[in-house]
This record gives sequence, C-alpha cells and structure tokens, in this order.
Amino acid sequence: MSTSFNKPELFKKELKSAAGLAQHHFFQKNDTGFTLLEVIIIATITVMMTGFLLSAFGSKARRLQAVRRSAVAIQADLRRIQELAIAGRGFAANQICGYGMRYLDTTHYQIYKGSTESLNCLNTNHNYQAGIDTIFQTLVILEKNVNFSVSFLDVFFEPPDPKIYINNNSNLNIAPLQIKLCYINTTDCKIIFVYTSGRAEVQ
Repeated sequence: MSTSFNKPELFKKELKSAAGLAQHHFFQKNDTGFTLLEVIIIATITVMMTGFLLSAFGSKARRLQAVRRSAVAIQADLRRIQELAIAGRGFAANQICGYGMRYLDTTHYQIYKGSTESLNCLNTNHNYQAGIDTIFQTLVILEKNVNFSVSFLDVFFEPPDPKIYINNNSNLNIAPLQIKLCYINTTDCKIIFVYTSGRAEVQ
C-alpha cells in the first residue's frame, strides 16, 4: 500500500531530474565549443545580417542603374542636338544659329533653338535668351526618382561643325560642363561631362 501511494511523487522527481538534465545539456558550454542555444543565436544573426546586406546592395545597384539610364538618355539628347546642328536644320523654315540645352528645374530640361534675328552667329549670345530664342522641346528625366542635384550651364551647338559653347564659351581649354544626376535622398549619382571638343561621357 505504501509503495503504490508514493508512485506519483516518484514520477514527479524523475520528471524534474530529466528536465534538469536536458536544461543542463542545452545551456552548458563544454571545453570544445558552444552550447546549442549559442549556435542557434549566432546562426540567426548571421542569416539576418546577410539578408540585410544583400538587400542593401541590391537596392543601391538598382538606384545606380536608374541614375545611369537617366544620364544615358540625356547623353542621347545631347547627341541628337548635335546632329540637328550638323544637319543645319531650321525651325519653322527659318535659318537659325544652332540648338542648345538648358536646365529648367530639378526634373526638367529644355532644347532650344538659337536666335533667327541675326545671321552673324559668332556675335550672338548662345545662352538661352527668353523672348529671343525659342523652346524646341521640354523633356523630363527618364526615371521619376532621379533629379538634377544642381543646375547646370547652357550648352549650345552651332552649325556646321558644330561648334560647342558652354556658357557662351567655345574655348577648348575650359573645364567640361558637368550635369549631375542623383537618386533622391541618396549619394547614388552619375555625372555627364560635356566638352567643347564635342565629347559627352557618363561617369
């Protein structure tokens, strides 16, 4: 009778002993490595950090691709303006002194045609002059989250070569025009360099 009555107490003691042994093996660090809990924590942190870094790298790469696509599109517009000047194409059947590009705002830029009032293009101000020059086309940056980080000076292509003017200066020794585009609220940027020699490159 006494032995049967004490079985539940004996079972509880054995259960506590087994739980204590399992806890001991789970948390105890031996001389050759880490506990299972520590291994799980380290593995979890490693996976999280790897995922974060891959995500950050992927986002940066996508932003730079967007900026580059926008820069290449503007570079193509510069080539188009140059070709218009080479072809000596007029505007509304009038002879002009060439075509230029100007900054409008952080997301827009314009192609303008030079003055038709004087055929002496050498003495003409090649920067855009409201009321004298005519807007040929207003364009928007290709990617919606890409902006001009700063305004830029006018660049103008005068036929027939064409001769390139940066801020009304065609000297081959002047510094190139820099058109800087950045992904909004980041430092992910590209710069279009325009030279009076006619070269335009994206860096």
